[in-house]
Amino acid sequence: MKTTYLFLILCLIFIGAAKTYDENKHAKIFYGTLERASQYIERKYNLTCTGTGGKAFGGPITQFSLSFDIRAPLSKEDLRKILIYSSKDFLSIVNSDKEVQPYLVPKPFKLENIEILIFNNDKTGRKTFDPLISVAKISDGILIFRTNDPDKEFAYKNNYEETYEEALKLVHEGEKEHLEKNYLPLSHSMFNFYRSCFKSV
Repeated sequence: MKTTYLFLILCLIFIGAAKTYDENKHAKIFYGTLERASQYIERKYNLTCTGTGGKAFGGPITQFSLSFDIRAPLSKEDLRKILIYSSKDFLSIVNSDKEVQPYLVPKPFKLENIEILIFNNDKTGRKTFDPLISVAKISDGILIFRTNDPDKEFAYKNNYEETYEEALKLVHEGEKEHLEKNYLPLSHSMFNFYRSCFKSV
């Protein structure tokens, strides 16, 4: 009888240790993926990462989330461009990470499974107020821009939303306009070449 009890206790210890190891491995992979993505986006877009997270609950990973600060402040157009391109980079990093693949649901990840939040501060690091954009984010495939109300603490004054498709179209139109303004006259073939580059997003 004592031998049976001892065997059961050892089994429980083994199962508990195995579960702890799996949870630690899961967390290591989860945060490792976030760290690689945040460092890449920080360097490429001159942002400062202030937070990482997502939805996993020790099981399937259904969302990755990153938040950044920037001291500029940037215009709505520039923030839109960063959100469009950084979300593409984020998605590419997640879907090319072999270690995290077994935990992703769905697999591969889609745009709706990542979130990026940017706090658009002034050059001293303080928050900005309307009409400047204070917070810009992409979440569930929607871009959201908010302005702080100068008369009400912790309140937003304006809220603007764009679908990813709408925002992408605006980015392409802005880049096309920039090319036409700064690089004309261009041959018809060269103009089509530049336009095809932007269509790859």
